[in-house]
Amino acid sequence: MPNTTFEILQVIGVLPVDEGAEIRVSVDSFKGHKYISVRKYLKSETYTGPTKAGITLSPEMIDKVSQTINALPDKKNFLQRQQPILLKVNKFKIINMGFLYGK
Repeated sequence: MPNTTFEILQVIGVLPVDEGAEIRVSVDSFKGHKYISVRKYLKSETYTGPTKAGITLSPEMIDKVSQTINALPDKKNFLQRQQPILLKVNKFKIINMGFLYGK
């Protein structure tokens, strides 16, 4: 009879988000298969445990996600705001549409 229970096999890392919340990366087992979970956990007076906010990945997807993350540029400022995107409506009105990221 196959194992149909969920079990956290190993917590790989814990990233504090704010007071009372953290993101946990773990190796889990469900129905005899291993997965990697990245999930937000809460700690409060009313509830302590995992939330729906997160993702569970198969070993095949982990390889693809890892390759994608490794392909990101090395620049520290890559994800920081660089220059505003301004939309000129007429000679009196300009709308700030946000920021352009990257170079």
